[in-house]
Amino acid sequence: MSGFGNEFSSEDPRCPGALPEGQNNPQVCPYGLYAEQLSGSAFTCPRSSNRRSWLYRILPSACHK
Repeated sequence: MSGFGNEFSSEDPRCPGALPEGQNNPQVCPYGLYAEQLSGSAFTCPRSSNRRSWLYRILPSACHK
């Protein structure tokens, strides 16, 4: 698939099953990963035009010490 507005997913072959099937934000992520949503859309734009990326990270991006 090429072009804008398409949906893609990629998974590390060393961690099969890391991407949740049929959902974006599971209560418990596989391998102890943290689910984070990154949005580049304005808060006021309509839902249909929102563009989001789901990231599954080893550590959360906002770690407090």
